[in-house]
Amino acid sequence: MRFPPLLSLLFALPAFSNPIGSAADDRPLVVSNQLRRLLTRSSLLRQADVLEYFSLLPGANGNRAFGGIGHNATINWLFDTISALPEYTVSLQPFKAPYSASTGTFLIDGESDSLFYASRNSPNASGVRGRLAVAGGNREGCNDADYETHGSVRQKIVLVKRGNCSYTAKSQLAGRKGALGVVVYNDLPGTVLDGRLLDEKDIVPTGSIGNDYGLKLVERVSRGESIRAELNIATLKEERLTYNVIAQTTSGDQKNVVVLGAHSDSVPLGPGINDNGSGTIALLEVLLNLKRFRTKNAIRFLWFAAEEYGLLGSNYYVNTLTREENYKIRMMLNFDMLASPNYILGVYDGSGAAYNITGPAGSDRIQSVFEAFFKDVGKTSVPTAFTGRSDYGPFLRVGIPSGGLFTGAEGIKTEEEQNLFGGEVGEPYDANYHQPGDARKNVDREAWITNAKAIADSVAVWGGGGLERFPNRREARWQAEWGGQPSLSASLSPEFSALGPPVLFILLTPILLRNSRIAFSAFSSLNSLATGLHFARD
Repeated sequence: MRFPPLLSLLFALPAFSNPIGSAADDRPLVVSNQLRRLLTRSSLLRQADVLEYFSLLPGANGNRAFGGIGHNATINWLFDTISALPEYTVSLQPFKAPYSASTGTFLIDGESDSLFYASRNSPNASGVRGRLAVAGGNREGCNDADYETHGSVRQKIVLVKRGNCSYTAKSQLAGRKGALGVVVYNDLPGTVLDGRLLDEKDIVPTGSIGNDYGLKLVERVSRGESIRAELNIATLKEERLTYNVIAQTTSGDQKNVVVLGAHSDSVPLGPGINDNGSGTIALLEVLLNLKRFRTKNAIRFLWFAAEEYGLLGSNYYVNTLTREENYKIRMMLNFDMLASPNYILGVYDGSGAAYNITGPAGSDRIQSVFEAFFKDVGKTSVPTAFTGRSDYGPFLRVGIPSGGLFTGAEGIKTEEEQNLFGGEVGEPYDANYHQPGDARKNVDREAWITNAKAIADSVAVWGGGGLERFPNRREARWQAEWGGQPSLSASLSPEFSALGPPVLFILLTPILLRNSRIAFSAFSSLNSLATGLHFARD
Protein backbone atom coordinates (compact mmCIF):
# COMPACT_ATOMS: atom_id res chain seq x y z
CA MET A 1 0.00 0.00 0.00
CA ARG A 2 1.33 3.44 -0.95
CA PHE A 3 0.09 6.06 1.48
CA PRO A 4 -0.54 9.65 0.24
CA PRO A 5 2.44 11.91 1.00
CA LEU A 6 0.82 13.68 3.94
CA LEU A 7 -1.14 10.64 5.15
CA SER A 8 -4.11 12.99 5.27
CA LEU A 9 -6.67 10.21 5.09
CA LEU A 10 -5.55 8.93 8.46
CA PHE A 11 -6.61 12.00 10.41
CA ALA A 12 -10.36 12.05 9.94
CA LEU A 13 -13.43 9.94 9.57
CA PRO A 14 -14.16 9.30 5.90
CA ALA A 15 -15.89 11.91 3.80
CA PHE A 16 -18.41 9.72 2.06
CA SER A 17 -19.29 10.70 -1.51
CA ASN A 18 -21.91 9.15 -3.71
CA PRO A 19 -20.75 8.66 -7.30
CA ILE A 20 -22.12 5.14 -7.77
CA GLY A 21 -25.17 5.71 -5.58
CA SER A 22 -26.42 8.43 -7.97
CA ALA A 23 -29.32 8.22 -10.38
CA ALA A 24 -26.98 6.61 -12.90
CA ASP A 25 -26.45 3.57 -10.69
CA ASP A 26 -28.05 0.72 -12.65
CA ARG A 27 -27.00 -2.08 -10.32
CA PRO A 28 -29.91 -4.12 -8.92
CA LEU A 29 -31.09 -3.47 -5.38
CA VAL A 30 -29.55 -5.93 -2.95
CA VAL A 31 -31.65 -9.07 -2.44
CA SER A 32 -30.89 -11.63 0.26
CA ASN A 33 -30.77 -14.86 -1.71
CA GLN A 34 -28.77 -13.29 -4.57
CA LEU A 35 -26.11 -11.93 -2.20
CA ARG A 36 -26.02 -15.08 -0.08
CA ARG A 37 -25.40 -17.45 -2.97
CA LEU A 38 -22.19 -15.55 -3.84
CA LEU A 39 -20.60 -16.53 -0.50
CA THR A 40 -18.65 -19.80 -0.42
CA ARG A 41 -16.75 -21.90 2.07
CA SER A 42 -13.72 -21.95 -0.20
CA SER A 43 -13.49 -18.15 -0.24
CA LEU A 44 -13.67 -17.98 3.55
CA LEU A 45 -10.91 -20.57 3.85
CA ARG A 46 -8.68 -18.86 1.29
CA GLN A 47 -8.86 -15.68 3.31
CA ALA A 48 -8.11 -17.66 6.47
CA ASP A 49 -4.92 -18.86 4.79
CA VAL A 50 -3.94 -15.23 4.30
CA LEU A 51 -4.48 -14.25 7.95
CA GLU A 52 -2.64 -17.32 9.19
CA TYR A 53 0.23 -16.47 6.87
CA PHE A 54 0.42 -12.98 8.37
CA SER A 55 0.80 -14.50 11.84
CA LEU A 56 3.81 -16.47 10.55
CA LEU A 57 5.71 -13.52 9.07
CA PRO A 58 9.20 -12.94 10.50
CA GLY A 59 8.82 -11.23 13.86
CA ALA A 60 5.07 -11.79 14.10
CA ASN A 61 5.60 -14.47 16.76
CA GLY A 62 2.62 -16.52 15.59
CA ASN A 63 0.01 -13.87 16.30
CA ARG A 64 -1.87 -10.88 14.94
CA ALA A 65 -1.95 -8.85 18.17
CA PHE A 66 -2.63 -5.18 17.57
CA GLY A 67 0.21 -2.98 16.41
CA GLY A 68 2.45 -5.96 15.66
CA ILE A 69 3.67 -7.24 12.33
CA GLY A 70 0.88 -9.77 11.82
CA HIS A 71 -1.84 -7.27 12.65
CA ASN A 72 -0.32 -4.46 10.59
CA ALA A 73 -0.30 -6.84 7.62
CA THR A 74 -3.99 -7.54 8.29
CA ILE A 75 -4.85 -3.83 8.35
CA ASN A 76 -2.92 -3.12 5.16
CA TRP A 77 -4.48 -6.09 3.40
CA LEU A 78 -8.00 -4.93 4.28
CA PHE A 79 -7.24 -1.37 3.21
CA ASP A 80 -5.54 -2.37 -0.04
CA THR A 81 -8.30 -4.78 -1.02
CA ILE A 82 -11.11 -2.29 -0.44
CA SER A 83 -9.21 0.66 -1.95
CA ALA A 84 -9.34 -1.07 -5.33
CA LEU A 85 -13.15 -1.00 -5.32
CA PRO A 86 -14.89 2.19 -6.54
CA GLU A 87 -18.12 1.06 -4.89
CA TYR A 88 -16.70 1.99 -1.45
CA THR A 89 -14.90 4.76 0.30
CA VAL A 90 -12.29 3.58 2.80
CA SER A 91 -10.03 5.18 5.37
CA LEU A 92 -7.88 4.34 8.35
CA GLN A 93 -8.49 5.79 11.80
CA PRO A 94 -5.27 5.85 13.85
CA PHE A 95 -4.97 5.74 17.61
CA LYS A 96 -2.36 4.83 20.19
CA ALA A 97 -2.93 2.28 22.92
CA PRO A 98 -0.91 0.53 25.63
CA TYR A 99 0.21 -2.97 24.65
CA SER A 100 1.52 -5.73 26.87
CA ALA A 101 2.50 -9.35 26.43
CA SER A 102 3.77 -11.71 29.10
CA THR A 103 5.49 -15.08 29.23
CA GLY A 104 6.45 -17.16 32.22
CA THR A 105 6.62 -20.39 34.18
CA PHE A 106 4.87 -21.75 37.26
CA LEU A 107 6.84 -24.39 39.14
CA ILE A 108 5.63 -26.77 41.82
CA ASP A 109 8.39 -28.26 43.94
CA GLY A 110 10.81 -27.17 41.23
CA GLU A 111 8.93 -28.83 38.37
CA SER A 112 6.74 -27.44 35.60
CA ASP A 113 3.93 -29.99 35.44
CA SER A 114 1.22 -28.18 33.49
CA LEU A 115 0.49 -25.47 30.93
CA PHE A 116 0.84 -21.98 32.42
CA TYR A 117 0.12 -18.61 30.82
CA ALA A 118 1.33 -15.40 32.42
CA SER A 119 -1.37 -12.74 32.45
CA ARG A 120 -0.93 -9.85 30.06
CA ASN A 121 0.50 -6.81 31.87
CA SER A 122 1.52 -8.89 34.90
CA PRO A 123 4.34 -7.46 37.02
CA ASN A 124 7.66 -9.14 36.31
CA ALA A 125 8.79 -11.97 38.54
CA SER A 126 12.16 -13.68 38.71
CA GLY A 127 12.39 -16.67 41.00
CA VAL A 128 9.50 -15.52 43.22
CA ARG A 129 9.12 -18.42 45.66
CA GLY A 130 6.61 -19.13 48.39
CA ARG A 131 4.32 -21.74 49.85
CA LEU A 132 1.13 -22.35 47.92
CA ALA A 133 -2.06 -21.10 49.59
CA VAL A 134 -5.70 -21.41 48.53
CA ALA A 135 -8.25 -18.59 48.68
CA GLY A 136 -11.11 -19.26 51.08
CA GLY A 137 -14.87 -19.06 50.63
CA ASN A 138 -15.82 -20.06 47.11
CA ARG A 139 -12.11 -19.73 46.24
CA GLU A 140 -12.75 -16.96 43.71
CA GLY A 141 -10.75 -14.41 45.69
CA CYS A 142 -13.12 -11.51 45.09
CA ASN A 143 -13.20 -10.05 48.62
CA ASP A 144 -10.82 -9.49 51.52
CA ALA A 145 -12.20 -12.36 53.58
CA ASP A 146 -11.18 -14.88 50.91
CA TYR A 147 -7.54 -14.18 51.76
CA GLU A 148 -7.98 -14.64 55.50
CA THR A 149 -10.12 -17.78 55.82
CA HIS A 150 -7.19 -20.23 55.87
CA GLY A 151 -4.76 -17.96 57.65
CA SER A 152 -2.43 -15.32 56.30
CA VAL A 153 -1.39 -15.36 52.65
CA ARG A 154 1.56 -13.10 53.35
CA GLN A 155 4.70 -14.23 51.49
CA LYS A 156 2.71 -16.98 49.75
CA ILE A 157 1.53 -17.64 46.19
CA VAL A 158 -2.26 -17.84 46.22
CA LEU A 159 -4.36 -20.20 44.13
CA VAL A 160 -7.77 -18.70 43.17
CA LYS A 161 -10.60 -19.79 40.91
CA ARG A 162 -11.54 -17.81 37.81
CA GLY A 163 -14.91 -16.08 37.93
CA ASN A 164 -17.10 -13.40 39.54
CA CYS A 165 -14.46 -10.66 39.40
CA SER A 166 -11.57 -9.61 37.18
CA TYR A 167 -8.02 -10.88 37.25
CA THR A 168 -7.05 -7.36 38.30
CA ALA A 169 -9.32 -7.48 41.35
CA LYS A 170 -8.00 -10.89 42.41
CA SER A 171 -4.38 -9.81 42.02
CA GLN A 172 -4.96 -6.52 43.79
CA LEU A 173 -6.77 -8.03 46.79
CA ALA A 174 -4.10 -10.70 47.19
CA GLY A 175 -1.36 -8.10 46.90
CA ARG A 176 -2.88 -5.96 49.61
CA LYS A 177 -2.82 -8.97 51.92
CA GLY A 178 0.90 -9.45 51.29
CA ALA A 179 0.76 -12.31 48.76
CA LEU A 180 3.76 -12.77 46.49
CA GLY A 181 1.70 -13.80 43.48
CA VAL A 182 -1.59 -15.19 42.21
CA VAL A 183 -2.29 -18.24 40.06
CA VAL A 184 -5.82 -18.41 38.64
CA TYR A 185 -7.20 -21.81 37.72
CA ASN A 186 -10.03 -21.96 35.21
CA ASP A 187 -13.53 -22.52 36.55
CA LEU A 188 -14.31 -24.55 33.42
CA PRO A 189 -12.53 -27.60 32.03
CA GLY A 190 -10.64 -27.70 28.77
CA THR A 191 -8.83 -24.39 28.37
CA VAL A 192 -6.20 -22.21 29.98
CA LEU A 193 -6.89 -18.48 29.65
CA ASP A 194 -4.11 -15.96 30.11
CA GLY A 195 -6.18 -13.11 31.51
CA ARG A 196 -5.28 -9.44 31.49
CA LEU A 197 -4.34 -7.06 34.30
CA LEU A 198 -5.01 -3.33 34.35
CA ASP A 199 -2.40 -0.87 35.57
CA GLU A 200 -3.58 -0.67 39.17
CA LYS A 201 -1.82 -0.35 42.50
CA ASP A 202 -0.94 -3.46 44.51
CA ILE A 203 -1.21 -6.00 41.68
CA VAL A 204 1.26 -8.88 41.98
CA PRO A 205 2.70 -11.38 39.47
CA THR A 206 -0.28 -13.30 38.07
CA GLY A 207 -0.92 -16.13 35.65
CA SER A 208 -3.27 -19.00 34.81
CA ILE A 209 -3.48 -22.78 34.80
CA GLY A 210 -6.18 -25.24 33.75
CA ASN A 211 -9.14 -26.44 35.77
CA ASP A 212 -7.97 -30.03 36.32
CA TYR A 213 -4.49 -29.10 37.50
CA GLY A 214 -5.86 -26.33 39.68
CA LEU A 215 -8.29 -28.64 41.44
CA LYS A 216 -5.52 -31.17 42.09
CA LEU A 217 -3.41 -28.49 43.75
CA VAL A 218 -6.39 -27.28 45.79
CA GLU A 219 -6.95 -30.83 47.02
CA ARG A 220 -3.30 -31.22 48.02
CA VAL A 221 -3.23 -27.95 49.94
CA SER A 222 -6.56 -28.80 51.59
CA ARG A 223 -5.04 -32.06 52.86
CA GLY A 224 -2.38 -30.05 54.63
CA GLU A 225 0.51 -30.54 52.18
CA SER A 226 3.19 -27.87 52.18
CA ILE A 227 3.81 -27.14 48.50
CA ARG A 228 6.67 -24.97 47.25
CA ALA A 229 5.67 -22.79 44.32
CA GLU A 230 7.68 -20.46 42.09
CA LEU A 231 6.70 -17.82 39.54
CA ASN A 232 8.84 -16.43 36.73
CA ILE A 233 7.22 -13.82 34.49
CA ALA A 234 8.63 -11.45 31.87
CA THR A 235 6.34 -8.69 30.58
CA LEU A 236 6.77 -6.41 27.58
CA LYS A 237 4.96 -3.06 27.84
CA GLU A 238 4.88 -0.39 25.16
CA GLU A 239 2.63 2.10 23.44
CA ARG A 240 1.58 1.05 19.96
CA LEU A 241 0.00 2.85 17.07
CA THR A 242 -2.81 0.95 15.40
CA TYR A 243 -5.79 1.55 13.12
CA ASN A 244 -9.49 1.00 12.71
CA VAL A 245 -10.49 0.33 9.10
CA ILE A 246 -13.64 2.17 7.97
CA ALA A 247 -15.35 1.39 4.65
CA GLN A 248 -18.76 2.54 3.42
CA THR A 249 -20.93 1.93 0.39
CA THR A 250 -21.17 4.87 -1.97
CA SER A 251 -24.76 3.85 -2.65
CA GLY A 252 -27.57 4.30 -0.17
CA ASP A 253 -28.77 7.12 2.06
CA GLN A 254 -25.61 8.41 3.75
CA LYS A 255 -27.69 9.77 6.63
CA ASN A 256 -29.10 6.33 7.43
CA VAL A 257 -26.16 4.05 8.11
CA VAL A 258 -26.13 0.38 9.08
CA VAL A 259 -22.85 -0.48 10.80
CA LEU A 260 -21.31 -3.95 10.58
CA GLY A 261 -18.39 -4.49 12.94
CA ALA A 262 -15.71 -7.08 13.71
CA HIS A 263 -12.39 -6.84 15.50
CA SER A 264 -9.29 -7.44 13.40
CA ASP A 265 -6.76 -8.37 16.10
CA SER A 266 -5.85 -11.56 17.96
CA VAL A 267 -4.43 -12.18 21.41
CA PRO A 268 -0.63 -12.59 21.64
CA LEU A 269 -0.93 -16.34 22.07
CA GLY A 270 -2.09 -17.28 18.58
CA PRO A 271 -3.21 -16.35 15.05
CA GLY A 272 -6.85 -15.78 16.03
CA ILE A 273 -8.54 -17.38 13.05
CA ASN A 274 -11.85 -17.96 14.83
CA ASP A 275 -11.33 -15.07 17.24
CA ASN A 276 -11.73 -13.03 15.22
CA GLY A 277 -10.50 -13.89 11.76
CA SER A 278 -13.92 -15.46 11.22
CA GLY A 279 -15.71 -12.14 11.71
CA THR A 280 -13.04 -10.15 9.87
CA ILE A 281 -13.22 -12.40 6.83
CA ALA A 282 -17.01 -12.77 6.82
CA LEU A 283 -17.38 -8.98 6.67
CA LEU A 284 -14.81 -8.72 3.90
CA GLU A 285 -16.50 -11.43 1.82
CA VAL A 286 -19.88 -9.73 2.20
CA LEU A 287 -18.28 -6.42 1.15
CA LEU A 288 -16.59 -7.97 -1.89
CA ASN A 289 -19.85 -9.42 -3.14
CA LEU A 290 -22.12 -6.53 -2.16
CA LYS A 291 -20.35 -4.37 -4.76
CA ARG A 292 -22.61 -5.98 -7.40
CA PHE A 293 -25.67 -4.37 -5.80
CA ARG A 294 -26.90 -0.97 -4.73
CA THR A 295 -28.49 -0.27 -1.37
CA LYS A 296 -31.17 2.13 -0.14
CA ASN A 297 -29.33 2.73 3.12
CA ALA A 298 -25.58 3.06 3.45
CA ILE A 299 -23.64 0.10 4.83
CA ARG A 300 -20.55 0.89 6.88
CA PHE A 301 -18.00 -1.87 7.53
CA LEU A 302 -15.80 -1.36 10.58
CA TRP A 303 -12.79 -3.46 11.54
CA PHE A 304 -11.74 -2.51 15.06
CA ALA A 305 -8.22 -2.84 16.41
CA ALA A 306 -7.23 -3.73 20.00
CA GLU A 307 -10.51 -5.38 21.00
CA GLU A 308 -8.54 -7.97 22.92
CA TYR A 309 -7.16 -5.23 25.17
CA GLY A 310 -10.50 -3.87 26.33
CA LEU A 311 -12.52 -2.86 23.23
CA LEU A 312 -10.06 -0.04 22.64
CA GLY A 313 -10.71 0.44 18.93
CA SER A 314 -14.50 0.51 19.20
CA ASN A 315 -14.36 2.79 22.24
CA TYR A 316 -12.09 5.15 20.35
CA TYR A 317 -14.37 5.14 17.31
CA VAL A 318 -17.49 5.84 19.36
CA ASN A 319 -15.77 8.51 21.45
CA THR A 320 -14.78 10.43 18.31
CA LEU A 321 -18.29 10.47 16.81
CA THR A 322 -20.04 13.82 16.83
CA ARG A 323 -23.63 13.87 17.98
CA GLU A 324 -24.72 14.30 14.35
CA GLU A 325 -22.62 11.35 13.15
CA ASN A 326 -23.89 9.24 16.02
CA TYR A 327 -27.49 9.80 14.99
CA LYS A 328 -26.77 8.77 11.41
CA ILE A 329 -26.00 5.25 12.71
CA ARG A 330 -29.29 3.39 12.87
CA MET A 331 -27.83 0.16 14.26
CA MET A 332 -24.63 -1.74 14.97
CA LEU A 333 -24.32 -5.43 14.07
CA ASN A 334 -21.34 -7.19 15.66
CA PHE A 335 -19.66 -10.39 14.48
CA ASP A 336 -17.10 -11.94 16.81
CA MET A 337 -16.27 -15.68 16.70
CA LEU A 338 -18.43 -17.17 13.96
CA ALA A 339 -16.75 -20.56 13.48
CA SER A 340 -16.24 -22.22 16.87
CA PRO A 341 -15.51 -25.94 16.43
CA ASN A 342 -18.07 -27.05 19.05
CA TYR A 343 -20.45 -24.29 18.02
CA ILE A 344 -23.85 -22.98 18.83
CA LEU A 345 -25.66 -20.58 16.51
CA GLY A 346 -26.10 -17.73 18.97
CA VAL A 347 -28.01 -14.48 18.41
CA TYR A 348 -27.51 -11.59 20.83
CA ASP A 349 -30.54 -11.31 23.09
CA GLY A 350 -31.35 -7.67 22.41
CA SER A 351 -34.97 -8.18 23.47
CA GLY A 352 -33.92 -9.24 26.95
CA ALA A 353 -36.41 -12.11 26.85
CA ALA A 354 -33.79 -14.74 27.72
CA TYR A 355 -31.21 -12.85 29.82
CA ASN A 356 -33.15 -9.81 31.04
CA ILE A 357 -30.70 -7.31 29.53
CA THR A 358 -32.50 -5.14 26.96
CA GLY A 359 -30.74 -3.00 24.37
CA PRO A 360 -31.77 0.38 22.98
CA ALA A 361 -35.07 0.47 21.05
CA GLY A 362 -34.73 -1.63 17.91
CA SER A 363 -32.31 -4.18 19.36
CA ASP A 364 -35.18 -6.66 19.59
CA ARG A 365 -35.95 -6.13 15.89
CA ILE A 366 -32.35 -6.86 14.99
CA GLN A 367 -32.52 -10.10 16.96
CA SER A 368 -35.75 -11.16 15.28
CA VAL A 369 -34.30 -10.67 11.78
CA PHE A 370 -31.37 -12.95 12.55
CA GLU A 371 -33.66 -15.54 14.13
CA ALA A 372 -35.99 -15.44 11.13
CA PHE A 373 -33.07 -16.07 8.78
CA PHE A 374 -31.96 -19.18 10.65
CA LYS A 375 -35.50 -20.48 10.70
CA ASP A 376 -35.95 -19.84 6.98
CA VAL A 377 -32.83 -21.85 6.09
CA GLY A 378 -33.79 -24.73 8.38
CA LYS A 379 -31.33 -23.93 11.18
CA THR A 380 -31.90 -23.57 14.89
CA SER A 381 -30.57 -20.58 16.80
CA VAL A 382 -30.43 -19.75 20.48
CA PRO A 383 -30.22 -16.40 22.29
CA THR A 384 -26.84 -15.50 23.71
CA ALA A 385 -26.20 -13.03 26.53
CA PHE A 386 -26.27 -9.35 25.58
CA THR A 387 -23.35 -8.42 27.83
CA GLY A 388 -21.44 -5.82 25.81
CA ARG A 389 -18.39 -8.07 26.01
CA SER A 390 -17.43 -7.38 22.39
CA ASP A 391 -17.26 -4.26 20.20
CA TYR A 392 -20.98 -3.53 20.29
CA GLY A 393 -20.58 -2.56 23.97
CA PRO A 394 -19.46 1.05 23.31
CA PHE A 395 -22.34 1.50 20.83
CA LEU A 396 -24.84 0.42 23.48
CA ARG A 397 -23.33 2.99 25.82
CA VAL A 398 -24.32 5.83 23.48
CA GLY A 399 -27.77 4.51 22.70
CA ILE A 400 -27.21 2.78 19.36
CA PRO A 401 -29.42 -0.31 18.81
CA SER A 402 -27.22 -3.36 18.48
CA GLY A 403 -27.20 -7.06 17.76
CA GLY A 404 -25.04 -9.78 16.32
CA LEU A 405 -23.96 -13.38 16.12
CA PHE A 406 -21.73 -15.59 18.24
CA THR A 407 -20.81 -19.30 18.18
CA GLY A 408 -19.32 -19.57 21.67
CA ALA A 409 -15.97 -19.15 23.38
CA GLU A 410 -14.77 -20.83 26.58
CA GLY A 411 -18.25 -21.80 27.78
CA ILE A 412 -19.30 -25.44 28.02
CA LYS A 413 -21.79 -27.07 25.68
CA THR A 414 -24.89 -28.47 27.37
CA GLU A 415 -26.81 -31.61 26.47
CA GLU A 416 -29.68 -29.47 25.18
CA GLU A 417 -27.27 -27.59 22.90
CA GLN A 418 -25.82 -30.84 21.64
CA ASN A 419 -29.33 -31.96 20.67
CA LEU A 420 -29.71 -28.75 18.66
CA PHE A 421 -26.26 -28.38 17.09
CA GLY A 422 -24.34 -31.63 17.60
CA GLY A 423 -20.84 -31.53 19.02
CA GLU A 424 -19.51 -32.64 22.40
CA VAL A 425 -21.36 -32.23 25.69
CA GLY A 426 -19.22 -30.96 28.55
CA GLU A 427 -16.56 -29.49 26.24
CA PRO A 428 -15.86 -25.83 25.44
CA TYR A 429 -17.48 -24.28 22.41
CA ASP A 430 -13.95 -23.44 21.35
CA ALA A 431 -11.19 -25.36 23.12
CA ASN A 432 -8.70 -23.17 21.24
CA TYR A 433 -10.12 -19.89 22.50
CA HIS A 434 -7.18 -17.51 23.10
CA GLN A 435 -4.79 -20.37 22.37
CA PRO A 436 -2.08 -21.10 19.79
CA GLY A 437 -4.49 -23.65 18.28
CA ASP A 438 -6.96 -21.00 17.11
CA ALA A 439 -5.95 -21.80 13.55
CA ARG A 440 -7.59 -22.40 10.20
CA LYS A 441 -7.61 -26.17 10.65
CA ASN A 442 -9.72 -25.88 13.81
CA VAL A 443 -12.67 -23.77 12.61
CA ASP A 444 -16.08 -25.20 11.80
CA ARG A 445 -16.80 -24.48 8.16
CA GLU A 446 -20.55 -25.09 8.33
CA ALA A 447 -21.04 -22.65 11.23
CA TRP A 448 -18.87 -20.09 9.46
CA ILE A 449 -20.65 -20.12 6.09
CA THR A 450 -24.05 -20.16 7.81
CA ASN A 451 -23.19 -17.07 9.83
CA ALA A 452 -21.64 -15.34 6.81
CA LYS A 453 -24.92 -15.82 4.96
CA ALA A 454 -26.83 -14.53 7.98
CA ILE A 455 -24.74 -11.35 7.71
CA ALA A 456 -25.58 -11.09 4.02
CA ASP A 457 -29.25 -11.50 4.80
CA SER A 458 -29.13 -8.72 7.39
CA VAL A 459 -27.43 -6.44 4.86
CA ALA A 460 -30.21 -7.13 2.38
CA VAL A 461 -32.94 -6.56 4.97
CA TRP A 462 -31.60 -3.35 6.51
CA GLY A 463 -29.67 -2.04 3.52
CA GLY A 464 -32.47 -2.85 1.10
CA GLY A 465 -34.97 -0.60 2.82
CA GLY A 466 -35.95 -2.28 6.08
CA LEU A 467 -35.41 0.86 8.16
CA GLU A 468 -38.77 2.43 7.32
CA ARG A 469 -40.40 0.91 10.38
CA PHE A 470 -37.28 0.85 12.52
CA PRO A 471 -37.37 3.11 15.62
CA ASN A 472 -36.23 6.66 14.93
CA ARG A 473 -33.24 7.29 17.15
CA ARG A 474 -34.00 10.99 17.57
CA GLU A 475 -37.23 10.02 19.25
CA ALA A 476 -35.94 7.06 21.23
CA ARG A 477 -35.95 7.42 25.01
CA TRP A 478 -32.45 6.39 25.86
CA GLN A 479 -30.02 8.00 28.25
CA ALA A 480 -27.01 8.29 25.97
CA GLU A 481 -23.63 9.40 27.31
CA TRP A 482 -22.23 12.44 25.52
CA GLY A 483 -19.21 14.67 25.89
CA GLY A 484 -15.74 13.87 27.13
CA GLN A 485 -12.56 13.46 25.19
CA PRO A 486 -11.20 10.27 23.64
CA SER A 487 -8.95 8.48 26.08
CA LEU A 488 -6.43 7.54 23.39
CA SER A 489 -4.25 9.84 21.32
CA ALA A 490 -5.15 10.25 17.65
CA SER A 491 -1.78 11.58 16.62
CA LEU A 492 0.75 9.74 14.50
CA SER A 493 4.22 9.07 15.81
CA PRO A 494 7.12 10.73 13.90
CA GLU A 495 8.25 7.55 12.18
CA PHE A 496 4.97 7.53 10.24
CA SER A 497 5.26 11.06 8.86
CA ALA A 498 7.58 9.96 6.07
CA LEU A 499 7.73 6.37 4.94
CA GLY A 500 10.97 5.16 3.53
CA PRO A 501 11.41 3.49 0.13
CA PRO A 502 9.62 0.18 -0.24
CA VAL A 503 11.53 -3.00 0.30
CA LEU A 504 10.17 -6.03 -1.51
CA PHE A 505 9.77 -9.11 0.65
CA ILE A 506 10.62 -12.52 -0.67
CA LEU A 507 8.01 -14.31 -2.72
CA LEU A 508 4.92 -15.39 -0.87
CA THR A 509 3.96 -18.98 -0.45
CA PRO A 510 1.70 -20.68 -3.02
CA ILE A 511 -1.15 -20.37 -0.51
CA LEU A 512 -1.40 -16.67 -1.28
CA LEU A 513 -0.77 -17.14 -4.98
CA ARG A 514 -3.94 -19.17 -5.46
CA ASN A 515 -5.82 -15.91 -5.79
CA SER A 516 -4.22 -13.11 -7.79
CA ARG A 517 -6.15 -10.33 -6.03
CA ILE A 518 -5.18 -11.60 -2.60
CA ALA A 519 -1.60 -12.13 -3.68
CA PHE A 520 -1.33 -8.58 -5.01
CA SER A 521 -2.82 -7.16 -1.82
CA ALA A 522 -0.56 -9.26 0.36
CA PHE A 523 2.54 -8.12 -1.54
CA SER A 524 1.42 -4.55 -1.03
CA SER A 525 0.84 -5.21 2.66
CA LEU A 526 4.31 -6.64 3.07
CA ASN A 527 5.82 -3.69 1.22
CA SER A 528 4.09 -1.40 3.69
CA LEU A 529 5.50 -3.37 6.57
CA ALA A 530 8.95 -3.04 5.12
CA THR A 531 8.58 0.74 4.87
CA GLY A 532 8.01 1.10 8.56
CA LEU A 533 4.41 0.29 9.49
CA HIS A 534 5.27 -1.79 12.51
CA PHE A 535 6.49 -1.39 16.03
CA ALA A 536 8.63 -3.28 18.50
CA ARG A 537 8.08 -6.99 18.16
CA ASP A 538 6.36 -9.07 20.81
